[in-house]
Order: sequence, then C-alpha cells, then structure tokens
Amino acid sequence: MDEKVPQIRRGKWSQSGVPHKGWLCISTRDLREEEEYVTCEMCEAQTIRFVHTMRHPDYHKELDCGCDCAGYMEGNKKRAQERDSSMKRRAARRQKFPDRKGWKVSAKGNPHIKVEGYHCIVSNRRSGFTVGITAPWSADLTWGKKTYKTLREAKEGCFDAIEYMKQSSR
Repeated sequence: MDEKVPQIRRGKWSQSGVPHKGWLCISTRDLREEEEYVTCEMCEAQTIRFVHTMRHPDYHKELDCGCDCAGYMEGNKKRAQERDSSMKRRAARRQKFPDRKGWKVSAKGNPHIKVEGYHCIVSNRRSGFTVGITAPWSADLTWGKKTYKTLREAKEGCFDAIEYMKQSSR
C-alpha cells in the first residue's frame, strides 16, 4: 500500500538528507502519565503520547514519531493506525483493570485476582504496595521490584505484570 508523502514543510520533512519513505517501525510505546509526552521527531510539531519508533537504513538515528508521520514514513497509514489503536485499547484495558470483577481479598488482607491462569497479588508494605505474580505453568510466586504509592497503581501494575508474562511466554 503506497501512501503519498504529504507536502509538509516543517521539521525533518523539510530537511535534505532525511528519507521520507522506506522507514520501518521497530517498536511502540505508551508514555502514559509516567513520562512527559514528547514531540514527534519527524514533523517536530505534534505532541505525542503513543510513540512509534522508526528506523531507516540510510539514516543515522531512530526517530520517535506520532501515528500520522509514522504512516507516511513507512508508506502504510493503515498499519500505523492499527498500531496506534492497539496501544489505545491496551491503555483503556489497563485503566479499567483495577475496577474489573474478580478482585478478592485474602485472609491476610491482600487484594488478588486470577486472569487467564495468571494469579496476581498486591501486598501492602511499609514502603508502599508491591505486586507478585504466578504464571499458569509455574507454582512460584515472583515479586516485582517496583513499589507503588496507591492500591490503584499497584492493581495497574498487576495488569502490566500479566501482560509482560503473556508476552514473554510467546
């Protein structure tokens, strides 16, 4: 699917030596509230939360870009929009996770949930909340190193732990 490169006259679009086509998206990430949003490194105008990291064999560095620029750079706006939509759906699932049905409280007062065979538990320690997870193929509980200030943040951490375990098992 060959997309026409827009006649953008700002940022790296207007600089000679910067390829406009033939880029490959090597990763995506959601900056959420944890980081400052960034400016698209291609157009240098759009503030972005959902980042598409782009690489080109004839350019010396990777660029963090927004959906529109990424779509033009790789010549496939639809693929960039699908990646962007996927990140937005994941962000919505993460935001709803602390309120989902299935959370229980153990005899020790620790909230826990079982999702797709993953058992995640939140423990309140002096320094804050921590998250532990057991994968479906293991009986071992693995505790994360991160400490959360609130119970809600820790439950979102459970979502992240489950997603991470699902990815690493593929």
